[in-house]
Amino acid sequence: VKLPMVMTSALIFGNGFIKVVWDPTLREGLGDIAFVPVDASHVFISPHARNMEEADYVIHAENLPRSRVNMMFPGVLGKENDGAMAPELSLNRPAISQINQGGASSARPTVKTNDAPGSLGTVSSDSFEPNTDDLVSVLEQWKRVVGPDGRYTLEQRVVLNEKEAFRRDWPYTRGRIPLVQFVDCPHQWTAWATGEVQQVEKLQIEIN
Repeated sequence: VKLPMVMTSALIFGNGFIKVVWDPTLREGLGDIAFVPVDASHVFISPHARNMEEADYVIHAENLPRSRVNMMFPGVLGKENDGAMAPELSLNRPAISQINQGGASSARPTVKTNDAPGSLGTVSSDSFEPNTDDLVSVLEQWKRVVGPDGRYTLEQRVVLNEKEAFRRDWPYTRGRIPLVQFVDCPHQWTAWATGEVQQVEKLQIEIN
């Protein structure tokens, strides 16, 4: 189910991403690797990079429920981080019919925690509440740094509601950023590819 979702995103928008995370709830609490599709518009790659391997840094930003953040990063979420600082990062947005005539959303969706760490909650279709205090804006940055031995290593930095929670050396020895990118029509000068829709968009405008 997850791979077709990501491939559909790549076909339409040119890029799809899967995040590789550790889920402590799998295998009866022993933990295991999990693969989570993420919104490509919430991934930020260093501008000069032509692919993920050349990127100096990659950032993934999203709004998560506090319970999910506490599970992902135990003990780092304090009371000073109350409230979502960037509500526009919520992947699930109200439909057009749920937006008032003034152009602004009159209410925000109720977010329910799903089973995948590092992923957004699901939106209740029958309940919208204006309160987003249960959400936390999470920014994860993976940056390549040169170690004392001259070799490149990864540094992970986590920011919660615009306040740095911690930074550490990435504990996995392969030194790979835990985001897998799927592309449709790649370009030589940028890491961002073009989708099928963009290929025919100008032609369709001319035909119209």
